[in-house]
Amino acid sequence: MPFDNKKYKDMLFYFLECKAYNHSYAWNKIYRRSFFNDIRYPEGRVFEDVHTLPRILDKDPVVMTTKEGLYKYHSNPKGITRNAGSKELTWLLESNMILLKRMIGDDNKIIEEITNDETS
Repeated sequence: MPFDNKKYKDMLFYFLECKAYNHSYAWNKIYRRSFFNDIRYPEGRVFEDVHTLPRILDKDPVVMTTKEGLYKYHSNPKGITRNAGSKELTWLLESNMILLKRMIGDDNKIIEEITNDETS
């Protein structure tokens, strides 16, 4: 995923500009350990990292992106992401909707803009 070297303090702007809903997995981020003092990944849930991200973003972190590849990802053909069914994909959608609602409140106009941008 190509990114620019950039610093974000506004989580909604980061989420929309970087299309974070396409890459909200834990494996491509580095977190402060203190973020997890009161946050745990839910057990028994797939895409648990996406479910947890809204609570991390509630802590108002600074998000930085870089052009440099700092790790090597190995695709797993038997992994959850590749083999997710309708139940798991529904959980993924619900987690992303929770994240958006936390960031924008009841402003449905932004959701409409995202939806229209993705379909055009």
